[in-house]
Amino acid sequence: MVNSGNLGICGSRSEYYRRDIERLVQGMLPVGWEWVKSSKKTKVARRNSPLVYYKEFLSRSRFEVLKNVVKGSRGERARIHGDSLISHGFNAPVPLCWGDDHKHNFIIFEGIEAEPIGGYIYSNWGQKLSNNELKLKYKCIAALATEVGRLHRSGIVHGDLRLNNILINVSEDQSPTFYFLDNERNEQYGVIPEKLIAKNLVQLNLISPKFISFKDRFRFFHSYNSVYKRFNIDSQKYLVKRIWQLTLKRFARPSLSDCYKDLQKIVNN
Repeated sequence: MVNSGNLGICGSRSEYYRRDIERLVQGMLPVGWEWVKSSKKTKVARRNSPLVYYKEFLSRSRFEVLKNVVKGSRGERARIHGDSLISHGFNAPVPLCWGDDHKHNFIIFEGIEAEPIGGYIYSNWGQKLSNNELKLKYKCIAALATEVGRLHRSGIVHGDLRLNNILINVSEDQSPTFYFLDNERNEQYGVIPEKLIAKNLVQLNLISPKFISFKDRFRFFHSYNSVYKRFNIDSQKYLVKRIWQLTLKRFARPSLSDCYKDLQKIVNN
């Protein structure tokens, strides 16, 4: 393992990116880089040639240091869990170098030519679709469900399976490929607790009926169960009911009230 400078930069590309990192941790942009919108808990920059991302994990509380000692830093966990996904046959960003000097915790990832699936859905499924477009939509739904089913079959629960934490790339032959992001809170189980199964499925279900119909959601669940064959028919019915209850509860929040009204109409019908 390569170690570079006072920042403790490690990884195969540590020397190549060391000077860029020294500027980025100070909040300055090296030539060729740009800041990217991110959560308040992270600082993200992108370099387009070659495409790479710098992600710095910011302290969320005064207990962060203690938590890092017990569980490892967020960057370390993101790298380890990302590597675990890749070893299980899933797609995740490949870390090129990383570091943690107790002030700055960061990773540079290899970029992925793909887009967040939430944005893809909003851009492509909001209008009346042609037959070919519908076929592609159904193909993407089934493929995503299969991927999540494989994930759970492998004993892996994603820590935050929101749609924008999954990237999608649709090839010329219209075959979708998915990539999992923000993996620092992933967990591995022998048998996944059902509440965590429901949590992941609810996170994926939080999208307006304007884009994903009631039938689309059941298409997803059918494909999911065809891969993750853990639940019998009665258990599947209970799980679906629980997912809808939790989804409606989340949609009932003021910021999502319009979605809630639309979804409640569908459920009632």
